Amino acid sequence: MSEIQPAMIDIPIYKQTGSYAREHNELPQFRESNLANIACRYAIDKSISDHFDGMHLNPKAAASVIKEFGIDRTLFVLANTVQQLSWDGRFSRENKQWAASVDVPDDVSGGFDRRTQYIANSHPAVLDGFISQARQEATRPHEQPEKKSIRKQLKKFSEKAPKPHRHNRQKAEEVR
Repeated sequence: MSEIQPAMIDIPIYKQTGSYAREHNELPQFRESNLANIACRYAIDKSISDHFDGMHLNPKAAASVIKEFGIDRTLFVLANTVQQLSWDGRFSRENKQWAASVDVPDDVSGGFDRRTQYIANSHPAVLDGFISQARQEATRPHEQPEKKSIRKQLKKFSEKAPKPHRHNRQKAEEVR
């Protein structure tokens, strides 16, 4: 029987190198996080493909990726992309500065940089707009469900409760 896989949003970002993971017996966590990073990269490219009409990027493009992978992983993969492509002048200065502030550890082993596995491949100018959307989403306050007061709930309950019959009210008054 196969193991149930956690939702991508529930997989923690592993921010250590593969060598560190091997030395500390954390390879399963490292691999799971790395695979989630790669899947997020593909989801970013697909979302841009689905939401870009050739001239405009739909304002909801980043939302589907964030919903599936979470804001932290989405921003991590986007920051990695900009860091790896920092030479590209089509990324805005603001997004380059932001990406430089995100800690994405070097992970080179045997001449291979694992970070290249999760570089988004969309056009940098469109990707820059996607990054701005995702960053804006990260700063937007998320709606919390309204907390209902106990008093209001009790009042509604008492209003819905059946009223006692007149002769039962008289008996209740006699008991008092």
